[in-house]
Amino acid sequence: MDRIQIAEKNAQNAFQENFNPGRIGGLLLYFVGTNAAGQTGAFSDLGDIVVRRTGQGQIVDASIKQLADKGNILAGSNLFSSTDSAAFVASVHVPFSVKSFPQALNVTGDTELNIQWQPGANQSAVFDSLTVYVFQEQSFLTEDYPYYLTRDDQTPSASVSSQRYPTLVQNLAAIYLGDPDSVLTKAGLRVDKQEVYSEQLKGVLEAGTLYSNRLEQSSIDMIELQVYTENEPGSLINDSSNLLVSTSGGGTIEVLKEYIGLPE
Repeated sequence: MDRIQIAEKNAQNAFQENFNPGRIGGLLLYFVGTNAAGQTGAFSDLGDIVVRRTGQGQIVDASIKQLADKGNILAGSNLFSSTDSAAFVASVHVPFSVKSFPQALNVTGDTELNIQWQPGANQSAVFDSLTVYVFQEQSFLTEDYPYYLTRDDQTPSASVSSQRYPTLVQNLAAIYLGDPDSVLTKAGLRVDKQEVYSEQLKGVLEAGTLYSNRLEQSSIDMIELQVYTENEPGSLINDSSNLLVSTSGGGTIEVLKEYIGLPE
């Protein structure tokens, strides 16, 4: 797969950049920098990206940490190396299609698609310097559906152990859960009034994520609740869904929703 560099930017500053026209299968961000004295940079120290498309609005909204965790699930690992007070190298990938249902975005205009970068809150204290190279991945595939990957973090009340949250989207393909505050104990997912995932222990869902993605590792930082099933296109068409989370106290549950629109 050919990759075209569309930007080389100082990642310590916010920026936006347009994509080149063409069939675009995804996005690759490659970070190179130097850790500050006494610092060992991590994905969680990096910032956020938003990808906007004319006519669709915001199609991707995620932190680099979320994209890295999702990449670990789908591909097994990301490029990453970080040495205290020395070199930092990392990469993340943003596909523009649902797992096992590949496509490409057909971008026809110079300003139709653009990426917006926002540095992390403490990023300048962690890195002495940081450059990001942005690549768009060329593809021969066609565009079959509008694609979305957006976050909808939740902050459950410490006084209520179990709560449901409507996803407020149609045609949900998957939900990815992060638990940075280590408060998640159980989760479940209901789609069109059917329990796709009955309430299950966090550890069981982690084990299922590892197994279903054939990962050769013993731990992950993200749980996948997959709705779309390969070779069952009908599983990608749904009207409503809601997420059930049970927690041991107050904190943030990071929620990344992957879904599609229907072609006009």
